[in-house]
Amino acid sequence: MLLDFNKFKRVVGYIVDLNLPLRHYAITESYVYLDENDLERVIFSSSLYNNDKGDLLLSEYLNLNTFEISGKKLAKISHAEYDLRVSQYQANLTADIKKISSDDFHWKRCVLPPEKWCKVNGVEVFYIPEYIQDNYVTWLALYNDSYFELVERATCSPDFIANKIIGHSPE
Repeated sequence: MLLDFNKFKRVVGYIVDLNLPLRHYAITESYVYLDENDLERVIFSSSLYNNDKGDLLLSEYLNLNTFEISGKKLAKISHAEYDLRVSQYQANLTADIKKISSDDFHWKRCVLPPEKWCKVNGVEVFYIPEYIQDNYVTWLALYNDSYFELVERATCSPDFIANKIIGHSPE
């Protein structure tokens, strides 16, 4: 059976498990698309459930009792709701500046070649070029004999990171 990727052009939402914590924001069970009759169907559900009649209607998919057994609470969300989940996740991702040990700092500096490694306003900063999500990376900083770790975009300037550290650190 050939897969029809044109279905992706008519995606109108996503099916997500509302019981998952926000850190799993990107996990979708499937996509919901409009078929040629403008009925909402779940993409590729025909192959998942060996349904030779085609993809399941959204209502059929959500009524499958396998989800109740597994403890999932599935729901369809819109593009806007999905974008909101992404924004909330990113805000949580960048919220914390953690203090770390000297050993952790130096070990992480040696794991992968540090990027944007420099000293700005008395703060030594660099990031580990291993992407967490989109262009979010782990930044590390040394300031006043204290070591810090935070998550920010790789495109941030070292000045921006240094100022976050200085603003966070008690003098």
